[in-house]
Order: sequence, then structure tokens, then C-alpha cells
Amino acid sequence: MKEKVGADMDGLLALLGFDIHNLVAGFSGGIAVSFALKKSDPWDILGGVIVGGLCGNWASSIFLGTEHGTAAFFAGVVGMPLCQLMVLWIRKKMEMLT
Repeated sequence: MKEKVGADMDGLLALLGFDIHNLVAGFSGGIAVSFALKKSDPWDILGGVIVGGLCGNWASSIFLGTEHGTAAFFAGVVGMPLCQLMVLWIRKKMEMLT
């Protein structure tokens, strides 16, 4: 029974477009950058880890064109700063329109 649940979870993640290997590598990249930047606020750390995991999943397979491992880790490392830059860019564009 336990094997069936694991297989169902893998199928659900794949259906949603998530690769567990890329997610874990991206999460690890988010954790690494949190330690490197010496973040102490739990919400900053959690946000960096979540964004790192999502960027690792998305960027390594779609944008970088690789499968698992190093690319997903580095996508996780640069995930939060990249998202912050995109938010700033969008804010500036929105200010120009108003």
C-alpha cells in the first residue's frame, strides 16, 4: 500500500510539472544563499527556499535545458534575487504608466 501512495504522489507532482530532483536542488540552493547572506528573519529564509525550489524546478528544465543537479541548484541560488529584480522592474514600468 505504501508503494502505491508514493507512486501516486510522483504522478501528481509530474502532472503538476514538478520534478522532485530539481525541487530539492533548488531548495538546497535557496538554503545555501540564505546562509551565505546570513539572513536571520525566518520569513526571508522561507521565502528564499520556496522561491529557490520553484526557480530550480522551472529554470533548470525549461530555461537552461538541462535535467537534474547543478543547474537546478544554481537556479535556486539566483532565484530570489532574480525575482526581486523582476518585481522592481515591473513596479517601475507600472509607475511610468500611471
